[in-house]
Amino acid sequence: MNFGDEIEVAKDEISDWIYAEDQEMVGGFTVRVLCQGTLEQQANDTTEQIGDHELIGKWEVISIDGGGGPDAIQGFHLDVTDATITIVSSSGAERSMGQIRRIDPATTPKQIDLRNGSEICLGIYELHGDSLKLIVRDPGSERPREFKGARDGMLFTLKRD
Repeated sequence: MNFGDEIEVAKDEISDWIYAEDQEMVGGFTVRVLCQGTLEQQANDTTEQIGDHELIGKWEVISIDGGGGPDAIQGFHLDVTDATITIVSSSGAERSMGQIRRIDPATTPKQIDLRNGSEICLGIYELHGDSLKLIVRDPGSERPREFKGARDGMLFTLKRD
């Protein structure tokens, strides 16, 4: 066999397993192989210049939902530029969420992709006036389809400062 060759395998000859331990994926070798090519290709793509977009600004974090329901948060905000999203604490400590690789406001829901190192994180957002819902999944996870927090991606509810 050579790389890229197509092969056929009977369904009953395939087995795989996957579980999460301490928020890390264990097993899932088939999923890893299937996702790896796509993620490597996306990471190696040249990041386009995003330029001006509707998310630029400073956003106060109202709540965060990591799958257990929304928790009210005070003192944090997101700084969104034409190229990056950064979480800033009340003390001024900063943590990058990543570089904005792509924004598509024409989709429903609207889509956003962030690059964090060589990894791509897929997300969606909903903007109504000065209110924003944003969820970005962990690298290797599928793009969310609804605004619901999960272990592999937190839902931010934000208000424009």
